This record gives sequence, structure tokens and C-alpha cells, in this order.
Amino acid sequence: ERPALTQDGTRWIFTYERPEGPGLGSIQYAVEVSTNLRDPASWSAAGLPHEQVSSAGGKARWRATYPLRTANNPSGARVVAFRLRVATPDGTAYSPVLAGMTQELPVGQTSTLSFPFYPTPAAAALMARLTDTGPNFIEASNAGWTAATLADGSQPHYVRIRSGASAGRLLPVQAAAGAENRLLVDSGGLPLARSGVTTGARGDAFEVLAALTLAAAFQSVTLATGGTAAEADQVQVWSGASWLSFYKHATRNRWEAEHDAAGAPGRDVYALRPDRGLRVRRGNAGPAMLYVHHAGRVADTPVRIVHDRPGSTFVALGLPVDATLASLDPGLGGGEAGGWRTGSSPAVASTTADLVMAWNPVVNQWTVAFKNSGSARWQEARDGVQTLRDDLLIPAGQPLLVRRVGESGAQLIAVPLPYSIAR
Repeated sequence: ERPALTQDGTRWIFTYERPEGPGLGSIQYAVEVSTNLRDPASWSAAGLPHEQVSSAGGKARWRATYPLRTANNPSGARVVAFRLRVATPDGTAYSPVLAGMTQELPVGQTSTLSFPFYPTPAAAALMARLTDTGPNFIEASNAGWTAATLADGSQPHYVRIRSGASAGRLLPVQAAAGAENRLLVDSGGLPLARSGVTTGARGDAFEVLAALTLAAAFQSVTLATGGTAAEADQVQVWSGASWLSFYKHATRNRWEAEHDAAGAPGRDVYALRPDRGLRVRRGNAGPAMLYVHHAGRVADTPVRIVHDRPGSTFVALGLPVDATLASLDPGLGGGEAGGWRTGSSPAVASTTADLVMAWNPVVNQWTVAFKNSGSARWQEARDGVQTLRDDLLIPAGQPLLVRRVGESGAQLIAVPLPYSIAR
């Protein structure tokens, strides 16, 4: 059984299984945590509560815990990463990094957030290699999945490419294709063949993952409900042209879209993509601060996000660390995305330049930046004095609304990893 990360309202709980008795031999296990993945030296097991919780069949279940950021611990770490270190006479190995992230929703404000971490595949059969792809499908010979169950409407799934030129891309599963080894996917207008993919017996690796749903994401968050969207707190998804608003209906006890009729299907299983951001609009009811907790695997490859040019995408960067515009610049605008369209001044930036927008909840508006063609620096697009924005802080989990101009066609935005993952 693979390590797992959950929370109980006061602690992050990292659990794993290991042999006990003679089966343990000289193997040594330790759980390490880091609150700053940028610093490889930050990993430590010092002072971490670590205890056995059960035993059966020659295996012992252990857990390590770390304080959760909550109303009772408001200064707690926003992001905590865990890994299992296994030392044997032949060397040391590490488990995949799991991280817990806490994002905050103040009352009476609109906030932005994302759910960028990945779940663990539910079964080994959901990890395979690409033997063929098309404009709207992926195929894996001798796949061990039951295709119909991955697209039956009860639990959405997506494909994540793990290796090759398209590593880090996500493709939502739309339907089974009639053959057990093929899935129909949403390529966002950019087929895998165009972004780069190897197929065949040694094709690129991929995994099929269960998507986080609207109901699951906010299950433990006491957002205000209502009989209409106007009466309730709203979760908003950017469609590329407008905001789609969802809310929890007070009497039907389900998630609905703003204009859904009473007889329309609920939206509880609406899929939230790891590479997309959300807005949450809170009214004046409820606690002063709500805490949204999210756990999963951190990205171990650059994050690649399909984006239309021209067009606007609410990008979730997928990083468990804070960033700045300058630190993202080499990947977010380069190469696969065709580079940034620059502007010579704020007066022309709104029509000629690509814009990157970060939500400022205090003033309830976007901070809008563009790349100046003369200085090659990020600057404020509408404050009149061209404030430099290279150091604009992008907290872990905060998405960016990226508007790009120029020639048409779906392209990839590549976000490099500002940390390394030990194996």
C-alpha cells in the first residue's frame, strides 16, 4: 500500500505500511517534512510525531503528523510536504512527495485558489504506455482498465502524461471508445501528436486519475448555502469567455449552476482540473475565515497547460511553492507557448501585449502586468506609473488569468519546476 496524506481537522496525517518483525531486517524507515521545497536541505524528521497505529499479517501501519493551518493555528504552514525515506544496505530511496496545502477564504471577499496536486492512481492498471493517439483519443494495448467505468458520469477522470515531450499535460476523459484499450479525451484543440508524443511498445508513460469534484473539494468547507446563487457563496469557473457560477442549494442539498432549474441534474460531480483556477465569492455570512485543505502528489515534471492564442486561460501553475512573475517567466512565456507578446507602454499593452493578471482580494480587482518591450521587465498595465512587477508574489495555489494575443491556435504553456524531487 502506497503512502497517503489526509487531515483530521487539526493535523496532516501521513500514513504508510512497512514490514515488521524478521521482515524488517536492517531496513530503516523515516518520515521527513519540508515547508519549503525550493530548499533541498529543508527536509527533516526532527521533532515529527511518528508512531505505529496497527499491525496485521506481518505488516505494520505507521503515521506521522504535522499541525494543520486552521482558525486555532492561523500562523501554521500553508504548504507541508511529506516523503518516506527508506534506507537499506544498498542505498536510500524516497517515496513520491505528498503535500498538503491550506488556502484561505475571508468573509465578504472574492478569493482565487486552485487544487493543483494529483491523486495516486487507484490501481496499477491505470498506469500504462501510449501505443496510439489521435485527435481525440489515447490508446494502450492490453490496458487493464474497464473503459466504461472511467466515463460513466459518476466519477470524472483525466489522463496525465508522465514522460516525453508532453509530460505534465492533462486530458479530461470524455467517454469510452467502445474498445477497452481506448479512451476518448478532450485535447483542448491541441492533439498529442502536435505537442510531441512517442507511441508504441516503448511509448510515453501516462496515468488515469480520478478528478476532484466540486462536492468533494468543498465537502468540509462551510460555504453559505441559498435558494439561489445570489443568496449563497459562489464557486466560479472561467469558461474562456465568462464566469460559470456554482453554489450549494440550501434545500436540495446539492451543487447547482447559477441558472439550473429544479429538475436539472446536480453538479456535485463537476470536475475541477488541477491545471485551472477558481474564484470563490463569499458574502457577509459565516466565519470570518474559511480554510480549504487540499492534499496529493506534487508535480514531478514541468506542468504543461494547453492555452488558446488568442484567448484567456485561468492557469493553475501547479506549484507547491511561492513564485514571482520573474521566476515564472522562462517557462510561462517561452518556447512552446511562442514567447510573450510585449508592449511599449501601458497605453498600448491592453491591445498589443499578453497580460498576466493576479487577483487582489483586498481591493477586489486584478493586478494586471505586461512585459515591456524596451526594458524586458514586467510592469503594471494600468496604474499610470508603470510600477515594476517582476517581484509580484504569487503564493502557492494562487492561479493567474493569462490573456494572450496574436496568431490563432492552441499552444502549450510550460511551467518549470523550481524544486527537485529525490527518488
